[in-house]
Amino acid sequence: MRSIEGKYEVDAHFAYAYGYTLMCEGEFIDALRWLRQAVTLNPSHARATLHLAHCLLMTGERVEGRRWAKQARHLGERSVYDSLKAG
Repeated sequence: MRSIEGKYEVDAHFAYAYGYTLMCEGEFIDALRWLRQAVTLNPSHARATLHLAHCLLMTGERVEGRRWAKQARHLGERSVYDSLKAG
């Protein structure tokens, strides 16, 4: 996947798809860059916001992760926020 980086115009969908793929591979730190870019390009992208929160929490960034989980909940994606509340 990294071989295509820089060959295509990066829009919110591309950034999300790339970040999501990295997250699924367990590359949480690398995924953060792309998911942040997706959210910057489209602040109402609920799934990108949700997965950004997840990656932040997985890398130990609990304060920022909780903030993004709340934002994802506001956008309609509750799973990370609900997991945090459940403990």
